[in-house]
Amino acid sequence: MNTLKFTVFGGLALSCTLLVGQVSATTIQWSGMTWDVKNGNGLGPGPNNWSDSTDSVWVDSNDNLHLKVRRHRGKWLSAEVTSQDSLGFGDYEFRVETNTENYDKNVVAGLFTYASDTEEVDIELTKFGDANNTNAHYTVQPYFNSGNTTGFDLGLNGDFSTHSFDWTANSIDFESLHGHNSTPPTPGHVINQWTYTGADIPSEGAEKVHINLWLFQGNKPTNNQSHELVIDSFTFTPAGGAAALSIPEPAALTLMGLGGIAMLKRRGV
Repeated sequence: MNTLKFTVFGGLALSCTLLVGQVSATTIQWSGMTWDVKNGNGLGPGPNNWSDSTDSVWVDSNDNLHLKVRRHRGKWLSAEVTSQDSLGFGDYEFRVETNTENYDKNVVAGLFTYASDTEEVDIELTKFGDANNTNAHYTVQPYFNSGNTTGFDLGLNGDFSTHSFDWTANSIDFESLHGHNSTPPTPGHVINQWTYTGADIPSEGAEKVHINLWLFQGNKPTNNQSHELVIDSFTFTPAGGAAALSIPEPAALTLMGLGGIAMLKRRGV
């Protein structure tokens, strides 16, 4: 079956939000979308101190996103980016280029959507401060409700892994794979899969995509070392394989004059 994948270029949202001038103090362009970079002290999660410096968040010449937990002038800094667009139901795929199993127990890598503390879908690569804990977790918030979270060990065989969740009104299908693959080439590529059908599936419409690297409860790495998260790409495939807004190719070309291009890319042909 063919599905359609869409990407937004140049800061043009598939809503009126960016067109009416909603601007963050610091933004980056990555994976065809505009992302706000978090900045401030004593903010959650953690709480942590967050930096929008290019020493904390940057995109390299290969279009890889880098987030870094680092110490600066005696203070530990965390990093986060948030999409300006709300994407709704669909498949959210994150291709990671870091072996997060090497992280200190206090370092957390988060790949998630967030609308509120009770409307959040999480993939977190961390031990949450406990050296004996599993190093990866799927969660539908609130985490304390029975059946809303599961943990597992990644068992990575290199730096490359793919993590995704397919979110609908009735279920959320989580998956982690070895390598960079949208579907597992072999059964051996599957690290973990989990389907959530509980009562806390969020409604769509208010969520944003977040990627962050932070310190659990604000505690510094026990090894006192900086940590980095490298993301090759983020891809969103709308539920049902149809774009959130149907924009034909001639219209997409016309939108170049507004500073952005909405491009539909065919997947699985």
